[in-house]
Amino acid sequence: MIINEVKLKSMLAKYNLTKSDLCKKLGISSRTIAKISKGEDINNNVVNKIVMFLNISYEDLLDTNNILQTLRKEKMFKI
Repeated sequence: MIINEVKLKSMLAKYNLTKSDLCKKLGISSRTIAKISKGEDINNNVVNKIVMFLNISYEDLLDTNNILQTLRKEKMFKI
């Protein structure tokens, strides 16, 4: 799943949290946060943790642009 970084920052701002705070509180790596910043695919378990922690829906967090997701994956695999 691809998390929309702008949406994530907006949700974190509501709780007065930074991405570093999120890493510490959820036990996720800084590499995962870097993947979010790059628009890379994130493990579903991590997405579930973030959604539950922030008490939001998936739509509030995920990038729903399927074409953009496909292009990012193709770029990652150099297709």
